[in-house]
Amino acid sequence: MGTAIVVAHRGGGGVRPENTVAAFDHAVGLGCWFLELDVRATSDGIPVVIHDAQVDRVSDGQGPVSTYSSTELAELDAGYSWSEDGRSFPFRGQGIRIPTLREVFDRYPRAWISIDIKAADPRLTAAVAELVTSFERANRTVVGSFSCRTSRRFRRLEPNAHASACPMEVRRTVAAAASGVKPLVPRRPDFLMVPERWGRVHIITPRFLALAARGAKQVYVWTVNDAETAVRLSDAGVDGLVTDFPGRIAAALG
Repeated sequence: MGTAIVVAHRGGGGVRPENTVAAFDHAVGLGCWFLELDVRATSDGIPVVIHDAQVDRVSDGQGPVSTYSSTELAELDAGYSWSEDGRSFPFRGQGIRIPTLREVFDRYPRAWISIDIKAADPRLTAAVAELVTSFERANRTVVGSFSCRTSRRFRRLEPNAHASACPMEVRRTVAAAASGVKPLVPRRPDFLMVPERWGRVHIITPRFLALAARGAKQVYVWTVNDAETAVRLSDAGVDGLVTDFPGRIAAALG
């Protein structure tokens, strides 16, 4: 059984400001060539790499991402709020910005990238699909959303990209694993990016992993920051681990 692939969650937000070039550069420097990120749209329709609907938590700005133009957003300090201990802020004033998706694609042409489309906005979905197509990186890009409608829309626009299962598709796969009713398993998504548990439901079971393997679906578990958990899940046969600490988890897996 192989070792699970390490995926840098938001670039590795446990050690660098999340969803920034500083984080992605650090992960790639560790040998982690699978990056996970989130996208939203600016007021001028540019896909930018940020998780929250507001800029407040990760920058020195305030207000919704959607009220900023891409030029205005680029003026914010995306290293302003990051702190390991809550007292020191080592990345303030270091020129760290909220990048556009285009910038990330251009900077890491060899990397696998998992994209979570955060807003159920058809224009954003279309803009992401256009970038994936124009950069000819469908074969190393995984796209999903917590909105199943958004996921389906993207798949229509760029059918060659890898598809991450939306929540409804995950629930169907879990039900199929529990009941043995194979037709419940959705055909299209080839990546199942899931937590180990969802509330009281234990998702990662031997039957779930076996069903995914038979359907040629890769199972990636988020967000795994504990070394012992990482080793246990890798030994169980998951394909990948999404983590805020890619160096720590890679070291644990050897």
